[in-house]
Amino acid sequence: MVRNLNLRYIQMFLCCLLAPVGAEAMQPHVKLSNIKYSGNGCPRGSVSITMTPNKRAINSVFDDFFTSFSGKPNQQVRRCKLTMRIQIPKNKRVRLRQVRIRGFVELPKNAHARIVRNYRFDNRTKQLKTSVRGKTFKILNSREAFNTPWSKCGKDVVLEVDSMIELKSRSVKSAQLGIDSFNHLASRNYRGERGWKFMLHYTPC
Repeated sequence: MVRNLNLRYIQMFLCCLLAPVGAEAMQPHVKLSNIKYSGNGCPRGSVSITMTPNKRAINSVFDDFFTSFSGKPNQQVRRCKLTMRIQIPKNKRVRLRQVRIRGFVELPKNAHARIVRNYRFDNRTKQLKTSVRGKTFKILNSREAFNTPWSKCGKDVVLEVDSMIELKSRSVKSAQLGIDSFNHLASRNYRGERGWKFMLHYTPC
């Protein structure tokens, strides 16, 4: 009998410890607002932006951030500027700890591809560039550390991505470059994250 009571008290104690952790993980009062995007790489209706249920990540999937050509030498540039506001409750702070980007490139010989992205989270900025040359098909799957400082307590934060993809080829063979979506390259049957994913951390204040 005593043993059963002790076990019950231990279970109640563990539940008390775990309950705040679960509540902390869900972040029910965090919201996205003022979502805007513009550019020839993200025309109207071509971007889907959602938060995961626990609000610890923002997923951005693009349907048209893509360029390809064949038949003659060519150069194409696509741009997209994406902005959104993260609404934070009064007793929380947030930081951006990582950005995940997934895309693809297929190049013949004498071709070059480039992806440039300028990130802004609150007042912190960062520019990253990826260049690919040569004859190859490659999935671009990058996890980019950001680790911004904590935002001010209860203050909303603006997240912005100003990005460009450039494809340049002197070949008549097919060349393509894109930020991955659910539609492009479906026949290749690969799995995983697609587009952009922004990983967030929260802390009480």
